Order: sequence, then C-alpha cells, then structure tokens
Amino acid sequence: MKKLILTTLALVLLMSASASATVDCFNTKGSALVPSMYTYYISNTNWRTSLLHITNITDSEVTCKVTVYDGNGNDVSSYSKLLKDSFGAGTNGEVIATGVSTFIIPAQATRVFSFHYDNLNKFVMGHAVIEWTSENKTLRKALIAGFRSRAKSGNNFEAQFPVNNGQPF
Repeated sequence: MKKLILTTLALVLLMSASASATVDCFNTKGSALVPSMYTYYISNTNWRTSLLHITNITDSEVTCKVTVYDGNGNDVSSYSKLLKDSFGAGTNGEVIATGVSTFIIPAQATRVFSFHYDNLNKFVMGHAVIEWTSENKTLRKALIAGFRSRAKSGNNFEAQFPVNNGQPF
C-alpha cells in the first residue's frame, strides 16, 4: 500500500511539473531564421555588430522573441540591446532594454535588436531565430525584418539584406 501511494504521488508530481513547463512555452505563430549573426568588441575603433530591424506590419500588438545561438549552439541572446526611434540628438536610436530576447512590438512599429556587447573581448558568431506570437487569433503573418551588419576596424563597414527574402512571416 505504501509503495502504491508513493508511486501515485510521484506520478502526480511528474504530471504537475510537465503542466507547469507547458505554461512557460512561447506559443509561436511565425518564425524566420537569420544566418551570420556576429559580434565582437575590442575598442571604440575595432568592433562589429549585427542588427535585426523587425517591423510589425499588423494593427495588433505582437510579442517577438529573438534567440541568438553561438557557434556551439549556446543561447547568447543576452548580448543584446533593444532600440526604438530616437527623435533627439542621437543617431543610434533609443535603447529601451538590454539583455532581453522577448519584447513587445506595437502595431505598425519597428524595433531594432542589436547583437552587440561592449567590452566582450571575444568573437561570437552564429545564427538567430525570430519568433512571434499574438493574442489576435486571426493573424497569420505579422513581421518583416532586415539584417544589417556594421563594423569598424580603421574604416567603417556596413551591409544589409532582407530576412526571409523580404517576405512577411
């Protein structure tokens, strides 16, 4: 009898742990892969950063999640800054969060996910996954995105290309 009670208790605990793990799940409605994520920072004159310009093309708020994986498959999304438009004197946008991978993009708004970490003193390269979800159950495609790489090593360097061939996802 004691063995039966312990087995039942273990089963109940296992089931409740499984249910709570499901609650924390990000219910993805769309996603895109981004190759060539790359960052390093040695000094103000020797650095490289990858930026993702992500636009919500819907009339509904969207929750976006960007996960960056290094060359060994480790999540390095914390090496990031989230930016929005800046109408002041700055030219780099307003930093609204650092070290985040999940954020809200208001309807028709754009956010920039900057994969860059000052004083990192190491090279980090890999890929990213952009995912989105929304409480609006009718949305099928909500985001468009572009990738931009910026570097400085004597001269400035910049390159851009669309994510998902510029198609909504």
